[in-house]
Amino acid sequence: DHVWVVHPEHTGRLVSLFSRIEDTFEYEEVYEGLLAENDVFGFDVYAENGFKMNCEEERFSDIDQNSKLFPDQMVQKLPYVSNFAGYGMDQIIVIGCNYREDVSGYESSVLKSMTVTLDLLENIRFQVHEVEGAFNYTLDALARAAEASDDMTGQHIRRVNEYSKIIAKKLGMDAEFVKEIYNTAQMHDVGKIYV
Repeated sequence: DHVWVVHPEHTGRLVSLFSRIEDTFEYEEVYEGLLAENDVFGFDVYAENGFKMNCEEERFSDIDQNSKLFPDQMVQKLPYVSNFAGYGMDQIIVIGCNYREDVSGYESSVLKSMTVTLDLLENIRFQVHEVEGAFNYTLDALARAAEASDDMTGQHIRRVNEYSKIIAKKLGMDAEFVKEIYNTAQMHDVGKIYV
C-alpha cells in the first residue's frame, strides 16, 4: 500500500512516501522531506539480495517497535508498519510496506529492479546537469569574446539577457524556460566576433 524512496539531494537524504490510490494500481506522492543525518534504519538496507520482513500488524504496530527499524520521520507518517520489503543501492533505498499478504523474495526483486532503474536515472540526471553546465560556460565564453572586441556589444548583450528574462517572466513561462532564454539570448550577437 505504501512505497518509501530515499535518495540523495544536495541538501541531504530526501525521503518520499507514495501511497496506493484505492482500487487502482497507481500511487501518488503524499509526503516529501529530508531525513535527519542521525536517522538510521534498524536493519541492513544494503543487503545483497534486498530485505523483507513479515509481521502481524498487532505485534508490529507499536510505535516503539517501529522506531527501532525505521527513522523517526518515516514512523510518524504511517499509522503502522507491517510486512515490508525493499532494496538499497548506493544512496537510493526503495521500501514497499504494509503489504496485505506475506512478502517474498519476488517483492524484493521487483523493488531491486526499481532501485536499479532509479539509480540509473539519477546518474543520467547528474550527467545531463554537468553537460548543461559546460554548455552554459561555453555560451558565456563566446559572449565574453564578442564583448572583448567591442564594449558597446558587451553592454548590449547584458541588456538583451535581462530583457529576455523579464519578457519570458511576464509571458508566464516556467522557471526553466526563463533560465534557458536568459543564458541563450546572449548568443544573438556572437556573429559579430568574426566581423
